[in-house]
Amino acid sequence: SAKQFEKYHDHDGRDRENGIWKFLADVKVLGLEPARKAMLNYARFDREPFPTLYAMFAGEKTTAELFADIDAKKLRDNTAVMFFANYYGGLNEELLGRREKAVELVRQAIAGPLHAEPSYMWQVARLHYDWLAAQKP
Repeated sequence: SAKQFEKYHDHDGRDRENGIWKFLADVKVLGLEPARKAMLNYARFDREPFPTLYAMFAGEKTTAELFADIDAKKLRDNTAVMFFANYYGGLNEELLGRREKAVELVRQAIAGPLHAEPSYMWQVARLHYDWLAAQKP
């Protein structure tokens, strides 16, 4: 799947969400640090909060710094920003072995206002939450 995300990057070199999924696919095969070294490069600005999310997965920011950045930019009222911050923040916490925090953040993502009109990514987060919540600590 990482190759598929890499190919899409040639088509749209701005979509960091694509790069995050490529990174997550690489982690499964290569491990965390090699996957970080293989992350796609982005020169153009993407929608919030993806530049900060990308830095978080690259190991340059923590999940707490992600939310501090959102607060500094006064984006807490943006439901899409908060959905993606909570969902991908949860994925980061899961990646780092902090399961309880991961479950809580993904739960917040699916419990937010976007659940009223579920999108594709909301459904992905919901399925991920169901899987995470079913895992034994």
